[in-house]
Amino acid sequence: MLKADVVSHFSKKSTHPIQDIAEFCGISKPAVSQWGKYVPELHAIKLQRHTRGKLRIVKGAYDRKANGHYDQRRRHSGGGREARS
Repeated sequence: MLKADVVSHFSKKSTHPIQDIAEFCGISKPAVSQWGKYVPELHAIKLQRHTRGKLRIVKGAYDRKANGHYDQRRRHSGGGREARS
């Protein structure tokens, strides 16, 4: 789901679309502003449901193999903190 499409959708109903997107997603306005070209997957799913498909998830945009950041996060999540000596 493209961030620009979400902003456009919320702009039709509000003069403060970023604030409304942030409130809907339960995050801060700066967090919305940090989104790249695509809306993060969990928020995209929620937005697609909320808009009854007017906003749609882009096929392949959240493919774990196509987006290195998913793989990178997995490699670095050790499951917990290491013990300090």
